[in-house]
Amino acid sequence: MSGQSPNLINLANRAQEYATAGEYTAAIAAASEAIRRDPAFALAFNNRGAAYNGLGEYDKALADLNESIALNPDYPPAYANRANTYYHMGDIDRAIEEYSEAIRRDPKHTVAYSNRGAMYYRKGDYDRAIADISTALMLDSGFAHGYFNRGMAHDFKGDIEHAIADYSQAIRYDPTLVLAYLSRGHAYLHKRDYDRAIADYTDTLRLDPRSAIAYLNRAVAHHSRGDHDHAISDYSEALMLDPGTVMAYIGRAAALYNLGDYLRAVDDLTDAINIEPSPLAYQRRANALHKLGRNAEAEADSDEARRLGKDGQ
Repeated sequence: MSGQSPNLINLANRAQEYATAGEYTAAIAAASEAIRRDPAFALAFNNRGAAYNGLGEYDKALADLNESIALNPDYPPAYANRANTYYHMGDIDRAIEEYSEAIRRDPKHTVAYSNRGAMYYRKGDYDRAIADISTALMLDSGFAHGYFNRGMAHDFKGDIEHAIADYSQAIRYDPTLVLAYLSRGHAYLHKRDYDRAIADYTDTLRLDPRSAIAYLNRAVAHHSRGDHDHAISDYSEALMLDPGTVMAYIGRAAALYNLGDYLRAVDDLTDAINIEPSPLAYQRRANALHKLGRNAEAEADSDEARRLGKDGQ
């Protein structure tokens, strides 16, 4: 690619800058102009392919990245970008092959190691995921997404302490990484460290006020601390954002039941049953109906809970 004029290289670089900023249409326009001026400009095809990835136009991305690699087989980022395309197209094994090729050609390709680790994580191969991401972090100790991805792998292995440590490092290097707060909150909730879980879910909502899962899990943490009023408020926020969240109806019903509001508990459990009938929802509605003296309805719900439980065995 050294034969291109500085103006063409600047145009291709501008396309990359646009794509990094999320301005994919502008990136495609800049790269396309570079390709119009030089149809054998591999870097421009690579950068346009990356922009098509950003737009979700994966067939176009693949065509451009194939062309980039045909023109210059020794450019590792094109293999990494093509790996991204295959991942988004659902071909994880091919994505791993492409990240491996990028690494073979550039053994210090931090993002390729991290992304290959993420692919292993998605395949459930957590040890390989941790090994790859650890290599990425040796190459770049401040790589926030690497810490986050490794934390996820530790989490799914059941190693909560190492997961929390990695999520914390991710937050240290990128205080805006919302998924790190959310995932660390889940880890603290699993440990029954409800105060820290609530703090992390609150930070999640500061960064992403429309995170229904953060409201739901903060509600669970409040509920577990015995703070039923705050739990009800958060369950309600979760339901405003996602009215189909069955566990929010069941959780809010439990909080209402604990406060003695059995009628509203019945209403919430009825909504849960209408969305997704389950033994848990029927049995809890039976308990609330008993408290209201509606014993025949309660017995019918208990019978249905037992029937569903047997069917699910």
